Amino acid sequence: MVDIYTNEIYYKFEAEVCDSFNYKLQFVRATDNQSVYQIQRKKLATSKVREIVYDKDLDLVSCSCKKFESAGIPCTHIISYLMKIDAEILPNKYILKRWTKCAKLGTVYDDKGMQISPDNSYLLTRSQFIQSSLELVDKSLVCEETRKMFTDGVCIINEQIDQFLSSHMVSGCTVAKSFNEKNNQMSSNLMDDGTSVQDSCTFQNSFNEPDQVRAKGCGKRLKGGKEKAMARAKNKKDRRCHGCGKVGQSYDKRNCPALTNPSSICGDTNWQEGNGSSSEDGDDVLL
Repeated sequence: MVDIYTNEIYYKFEAEVCDSFNYKLQFVRATDNQSVYQIQRKKLATSKVREIVYDKDLDLVSCSCKKFESAGIPCTHIISYLMKIDAEILPNKYILKRWTKCAKLGTVYDDKGMQISPDNSYLLTRSQFIQSSLELVDKSLVCEETRKMFTDGVCIINEQIDQFLSSHMVSGCTVAKSFNEKNNQMSSNLMDDGTSVQDSCTFQNSFNEPDQVRAKGCGKRLKGGKEKAMARAKNKKDRRCHGCGKVGQSYDKRNCPALTNPSSICGDTNWQEGNGSSSEDGDDVLL
């Protein structure tokens, strides 16, 4: 299988073969055209039991895991059955061509059933001509004299090609026809949306604007630490001392002067009361 499969598929197939030694196969029943087996891991009694069916008419083995139908390579269960019947090689019916090294050999058809035969020499020559032309254009853009030389040279070459094609009518028509066919084929492959070709060398594609999709999380801007602190300070209310009941003070109930040193508060209050009474007495005296 190393010579048949590609490297990536071979390593997957090799893993399936190595894992097949961990399974045990048990015969269940047989009919006129089918034989049914059950397969399960040897050292794991709680593992899932798979069912293998051998169709005698089709000479084909199928498994209930359907890995061969989905992945295109034989599963561990099918390989265990083939090893049980002492199959020395993997039958061709279990080898899909798309996973083999020779998948690109032979005739290739497109989705419409048309044969695809790419002309690599034509594409390579066309690419080389385009590259040479671009280099010549870049050189000719240096000054006005080189631009004129380039324009005159293109006109001369164009006239010479037209004269050659007109003098060799048969071969010229054949060459022009094949060139136009290849050009049209390339243009049609690039233009699947139905736009028309303006000429043999230029064409126009139309593209639709994608639908506007609102991304997840759109509209929520991430804020920095400074901005968050400013927002918290703005929303923060003035502190109220639960000791004296005043708002906007720098102290709280734990270090409130009214609670820690009530005598000073009382002295100030008495002084204010005494001062007020003396002033009243003084006013009475003056009066």
